[in-house]
Amino acid sequence: MAPEGGMGKTRLRVVVVEDRRSDAELMMAELCRSGFDVDWIRVETAEGFVEALTPPPDIVLADYWLPQFDAIRALGLLNEHAPDVPLIVVTGQLGDEAAAECMKLGASDYVLKDRLARLGPAVEIALQQRRMEEERKQALAALEESEQRLKLVLEGSQNAFWDVDLSTGRIERDPQLAEMLGYEVNRIAWLNAHFEELVHPADREEARAAFERHLSGQTPSYEAEYRLRRQDGSWIWVLDHGRVVRWDANGRPLRAAGTLRDITDSKTVRERLTKSLNQLRALARRLQTVREEERSGIAREVHDVLGQEMTGFKMDVRWLADRLEKLQSTADIAPLREKLDAMTRQLEQTMQTIRRISTELRPAVLDALGLVAALEWQATDFAKRAAIPCDFSSSHEDIEVDEGRATAVFRIFQEALTNVARHANAHRVVAELSVTDGTLRLVIRDDGVGIAQEHLASGRSLGLLGMQERAMMFGGTVEVTHNPGGGTCVTLTMPIHDRTG
Repeated sequence: MAPEGGMGKTRLRVVVVEDRRSDAELMMAELCRSGFDVDWIRVETAEGFVEALTPPPDIVLADYWLPQFDAIRALGLLNEHAPDVPLIVVTGQLGDEAAAECMKLGASDYVLKDRLARLGPAVEIALQQRRMEEERKQALAALEESEQRLKLVLEGSQNAFWDVDLSTGRIERDPQLAEMLGYEVNRIAWLNAHFEELVHPADREEARAAFERHLSGQTPSYEAEYRLRRQDGSWIWVLDHGRVVRWDANGRPLRAAGTLRDITDSKTVRERLTKSLNQLRALARRLQTVREEERSGIAREVHDVLGQEMTGFKMDVRWLADRLEKLQSTADIAPLREKLDAMTRQLEQTMQTIRRISTELRPAVLDALGLVAALEWQATDFAKRAAIPCDFSSSHEDIEVDEGRATAVFRIFQEALTNVARHANAHRVVAELSVTDGTLRLVIRDDGVGIAQEHLASGRSLGLLGMQERAMMFGGTVEVTHNPGGGTCVTLTMPIHDRTG
């Protein structure tokens, strides 16, 4: 019974079969001392007892012998009207034979009136037994329902089921296998006997090895994909999946069961999708390379051509200013000098803009000094522009990666810091770069407000998608999560070399 009401006491509805009210009150007082909040009714007759069973009480306490009624008759009526309600015999004295008879007829326990201290524990045990019985019945009902559902699923599925006795090697397969392979259902016995002959020779050893690995405990389940020959000579791909379902006392497997499923169509589709995905990744990588090449070209043009022109223009303006100072009347040229000063300031701003654009298009430090130095520079530049401290550390002084990977890592770092500046409201950023077993790992953590879960789930953030796409082009991943102490953590994982060759 779940505690309800005040003081944490367990609510208890009791029917007391007793002709002495004083004895009934003593029982209730003992139950209250045992932690129960008691709602009780006392009856002395069979009619009163039956009426008191609606609704069913939590427990019945019955004297073994009353002038008009007794515990034996109460047990009979209880089994008829409320069989799940426990009954405890509470009486002045009870011989062994009478006690045995009561227990045989279904009494949960018996307590002598001169030992009422046992009543509370006896009631608690009876209630616990009742709960366990109810849970058992519910479990049996759920099991029966589950088995019925499973039966319906099995009847409607396209899987072929198998069951093998590992001690004898005897195996039984579902007739669905015959239909799967184009045979008559009555050929299932022949198929069981010649099954291994139908497995493609190139697949037999691996399928057998996968099963042995599971039997030896190396894998939690058995799973293998292989080809089976149909009656017409064609081949289909099947997924064979199963597990050991019974062991002996020494832990040796005795029985295994599983299913065979035709995966020919899905495997064909999967292979096509994998091929298309690889093609798309190659195309995306090429497009990204072209885009970076274009950016590099623009950066050179802006820096080398336009920058030089602006520098020359600035020198010409200064030369003109020097000449103007030599004129006799400066009053006439004052407006010109002001204009020239303004042009000089504008040229300074233009040159700063040119340098900024050049850096954003293609940071020279990435080509000149390498990936680690470029990330350090970006962290310093971010801290200066955003006024947010950014601590960067690396396990290596330099990391040798190809240009495409270096650019991808740099751009992902740049985008992550941009997101911090725009959305995080952070006070500090920590970035860590490491390489282990040929895999690069870059972790960027901030202590800001954190990214909303629905924003992550929606998949609509172009910045996050861009980072993920850049990583995917080189076999990597980008994971965005919440920091346990607040803020956001962006983790880039990428192989530093092509693993496909």
